[in-house]
Parts: sequence; structure tokens; C-alpha cells
Amino acid sequence: PSGVGCGAFAPLLVIGFVIQCLVLLIIILQPFEANAITLRETYSSAAIGGVTALFHLASQKEVVIGTKRGLIYVVRDLSETQPFRDKWARRTLLSEQPIQKSTCSTPQQQSFPIYCIDSNPDGSTLFCGAGDRQVAVWNRQQDDVSGKSLVKSQSLGPHTGWVKDLEVDAQHQLVHSIGCNCIETWCWPPSGEEWVHKRKTTIESSPIAGCTLSSDLLCLQRVAFGKELEQRILAGGVDGRIHVWESGTMNHIGSFAAHSGRVNALSFLPQRELVLSGGSDGRLLGWDSRHLSAVSEPVVSWNFGDQVRITALSHVTHEADTIVLVGTNVGEIIVVELRDDHDESQSQRLKLENDTAIYSFCPLPTAFGSMEVLVGHANGICVLELGEEYHHQNGASDP
Repeated sequence: PSGVGCGAFAPLLVIGFVIQCLVLLIIILQPFEANAITLRETYSSAAIGGVTALFHLASQKEVVIGTKRGLIYVVRDLSETQPFRDKWARRTLLSEQPIQKSTCSTPQQQSFPIYCIDSNPDGSTLFCGAGDRQVAVWNRQQDDVSGKSLVKSQSLGPHTGWVKDLEVDAQHQLVHSIGCNCIETWCWPPSGEEWVHKRKTTIESSPIAGCTLSSDLLCLQRVAFGKELEQRILAGGVDGRIHVWESGTMNHIGSFAAHSGRVNALSFLPQRELVLSGGSDGRLLGWDSRHLSAVSEPVVSWNFGDQVRITALSHVTHEADTIVLVGTNVGEIIVVELRDDHDESQSQRLKLENDTAIYSFCPLPTAFGSMEVLVGHANGICVLELGEEYHHQNGASDP
């Protein structure tokens, strides 16, 4: 009507404007889930064959790679200055000579897989356990031509079987290595002298103790806890048990049934005082490292299915969360975000090609706010990027 002024519609216009602003604000401030960790493959190479062991030598800024063919490569870690995958993508490992290429072989030139790698704290000595039932000791020496190089100084053995794992105990100046159902302990020598065998610890088959299969050992893990940083050595094996010793004396503390299949991997999370074990039964179990005894029960567990065998474990710390990397026999990598409330733990899966078995992980923190992970598997090596992705509650991914 001609008698009605525009001012009569002003309240309606204001209300409409307010509603539009509220809708826009709701869209902008739509609740996000907690940041989710994503894993994507950025590079892959089969140039060196199957990679059975990886070790980050942080003190020397190097990565040590052991292969199924018995070759040991030492390559420079460039993750602080550029993504590792970029350097790797410009050249495969064999297109340019690595810092060091050595071999674990017999005088008859028969090569054996490298199953495990460790070092002393300053990185001057490397230990490589292999299928020849020996631990090769490599000392770092100055070379006028190539600079620092590794020279094999001694073989520790023979063990009663393949050396599937080893642990360096710098506090007690010992090295522990496993072969079949025995743990061999070696004494740290004075400078220039040879390592000396200290003791053999044997695990006997015992149906009473829960061992009805072979008592062969497959993995070792050193654990330190408490104000005095008490040291423990843990071993898991074919019979599904986990054994516990005092590291310095190898006094047996106890053993307990953990998995219904083999215990293939162990990993210690010191920030959470948690020991993780992965088995052929497809389960990932977490144990309180302060109370390991014959009656231990897991404080947290995941079951990924009885068709999956866990073959490798590692972990990284990301802000307040711990990220566990689980490798399997079918080329699947499972990422478990372990939060303060175990009930909120999440898992994601990434499948590599050809269902290739995962043998080893090597996390490399970068200067770019992300984490790169080298993955050794039956066909070679790949580089994964571990990053963050934010998701709306409706599942839509934010670019």
C-alpha cells in the first residue's frame, strides 16, 4: 500500500541478514574431528631386492639398510634439509654409489639375509645379525679417500640359528643376540680389543609354562623404566610367550602367554611405559612395562583378524599422540593413533602392491612438519609420508 513506508520492512530485513550470517557462521565453524593421521606412498624402488632390516643412525645422520641378498648399504639421511623421497626419487639406490656397500657372506661367497641392525650410542660401531648365524661387528674408521667408512672387525658367533634380532645395552656395556632358543650375551671390550662371549641363556620347551611348540625366539626388546631406569630384556617367540630378564645379569624374572601364535615383533613406548607385541594371530597387544610378570595381562589390545600376521612394529610421537606402525604379511600397513584414552584409538590401513610382506620400518622426522617412514618389504623399499588431514564430521575431506 502506498501509505506504508520502507521503514516498516526494516525489521524483516535485519532478521533475514542475521539468519544468513548465522548460517554462514555455522558452515565456517562446522565442527571438525580431531586431526587424523594419513599415510601415503611417495616413492618405491625394487633396485636392491628385498629389504629385511632398517636402522636410523641419528648420531651420524645415516640410514643403514640390510637386504635379503646379504648386502648392507649406508646412505646419508637428508630429511633435515629436504624430503628423503625427493633425494631418492632423483636416483635409485644403485644408480650412484652409496656411502658404503658391504656384504655378509661366507668365504664361499654364499650370501645370507640381514635380519637386524643396531649400534652403540655414538654410532662408531654397527652390529648386523644375519642368516649365517653371526653378528658382524663394523667399526667406523677414517679413510683418506672416502672419509668415514665402516670396516668389519669381528664376527660374534656362531649362534644356534639365524640371528633374528639383537639389542645393545650401553648402560651395562653388553650386546644381546638371539639364535633359535638361545640368547647370547657379549661383553663390551676395551678399545682395540675383541668382544668376549659372556653367557648363553637357553629357553627350554615346557608344557607346564605354556610352551607346547618350539621355544625358538624371534624378537628382542630392551625396556628401561623408573627413576633408576631399570633395564629389562624381553624376548618373544614361536610359542606365543614373552620372556623377561634383568638386562645386566640376565636373571630370569618370568614369562607369560601373550599370543595364540608366534610373537613376531616387540616395540617399547617409553613415554607411555607401554610394551607392544604383534603376533601371527593378528593381534596387537599393549603391556604395562612396569609390571611385567608371569601373570601379566594386556592393558590395551587390537584384533586385525586371524588372516593377518603382524610382521613388524614401530612407533612415532606426534604432539600428544603416539602413532604405531604395524606391518603385516600381506603388504598392509596399519596406522594406530594411540591417544590418552585408549578407547579413542583409531586405526587406518594402507595396502602396498603385490601383497608383499613388510619386514621393517624406519621413521625419519623432517623439518617440514611431517614424518617420512622408510618401509622395508619383500620386494624392495618404499618411502611413505605421514601427515595430517582434517575431516568434517560428515566425512567430507577438507582440501
